[in-house]
Amino acid sequence: MSTPKPLQTLVDLAETGIGLFISIVDSNYQLLAYTRGIKPIDDVNRSLIELGYHSDEILASQRHGDYLSEEIKYQTGIKEYPASESIPCSLMTAPLFLQQRYMGLVVMATSADHFTQGQHDLFEMFMGLCNMLLKRKLGLSAGQEELDQKFLLHLISTEGLEASYIYRQMALLDIPTQGCFMMAM
Repeated sequence: MSTPKPLQTLVDLAETGIGLFISIVDSNYQLLAYTRGIKPIDDVNRSLIELGYHSDEILASQRHGDYLSEEIKYQTGIKEYPASESIPCSLMTAPLFLQQRYMGLVVMATSADHFTQGQHDLFEMFMGLCNMLLKRKLGLSAGQEELDQKFLLHLISTEGLEASYIYRQMALLDIPTQGCFMMAM
């Protein structure tokens, strides 16, 4: 995913409204946006800002139960992490998903021992806006998923569809036309 300017704009607004460090990385741990006026408290996020991505060394050190573990791809909702030796601040994380596909991670940090209920609520609202922007950035309207499903059901249930029709529909819906596909029923 390239760095979406609306996402950075949203983070800039959150910087003022929430007042805590926030970073957003894509599924390859490349930095997409962060609070430029609020510097990170920990070395992991300082390295992220400096390099523009999480290094292999950082990822290896965080893989076992910390917030950059592979488990994040299966996380639902918001999760809080207390301060630890490797990260001396409390973190709140939430994954970004689009059509059940892991797209990235949003992290908010505080030097306090825990987040307040108000901060949790603000982060939840922020995540809603991030998800909306992600859908919009990738050209998905609220009904896009429904269109995808209708087309795929039509494709599965209808014999004799012309190849040109199938390719046109796939192009319109931005469905890949080349690759190895498997259908599970």
